[in-house]
Formats: sequence, structure tokens, C-alpha cells
Amino acid sequence: MKCVPHSCLWLVVFGVLGCGSGKSNDIVTVTGLVTLDEQPLEKGLIQFLPTDGKGTSAACEIRQGAYSVDMLIGTKRVEVTSPRIIGQKKAYDTPESPVMDLLEEQIPLEYNGQSKLNAKVSREQKKFDFALKSKAL
Repeated sequence: MKCVPHSCLWLVVFGVLGCGSGKSNDIVTVTGLVTLDEQPLEKGLIQFLPTDGKGTSAACEIRQGAYSVDMLIGTKRVEVTSPRIIGQKKAYDTPESPVMDLLEEQIPLEYNGQSKLNAKVSREQKKFDFALKSKAL
């Protein structure tokens, strides 16, 4: 399973390859497993954001705990999200209103919005597993 990173990475890739600078060697495929309470995360999103504010971020869908995404090497802050459906409600207060899902984030903030997870991505280090814990533990 190969996921596509943010579209801005493709602009960098095409720009680098088009110039013939050879910097395409700075792109690696990062893979790994994400678990929540020792179980593979059924589905979610993992994002890798450059910690120095330079370069591009990359994101990928998580399926049955596994992910795979191409990105530039460097130190990244990692965020994981996985909303779950907790109910439904009408979009409007009318009889013909469509129904929409009510979502709740099941991943604690310390792994997404306030994440302290990091990955130092290099040609040698391209596999990162993340064992997350819910607040219930």
C-alpha cells in the first residue's frame, strides 16, 4: 500500500527532477505500524511535518495499522489522527434535512495537535512504528 504525500511535495519532486540537480536522492519511502492500546489502528491519518519549518510535509492514510509514504529526509514532527463516528444528527432543522455523522477524535492530543512524536528520517532510517496509548489506560 503506497500513499500519496501532500501535493506540495510533488511540486518539489518535479522541480528537483526537472532541474537535474540530483537532490531526488533526498526522497525516501517511510513505512511503519501504528498501534493504539497494542492493537493496529484500523484507519487514520499520519502526517510528517518538518521540525525546522523548511521543506514539505507528507501525509498518508493508515490502514490496519500500516502506512507507507514518500518524503524528504530530515527530522519530522509526527501527528496521528483517527476520528470515529459517535452518532448522527440532521444538518438543518427541517424534515428533509440530510443527516451527517458526528465525529470524535479517538487519538489523544499528545499524538496529534500537541504531538511530541518525532522521526529522524534518513536513507538508513526509514521505518518508524508508533505505539500510542488512549487516555483510558
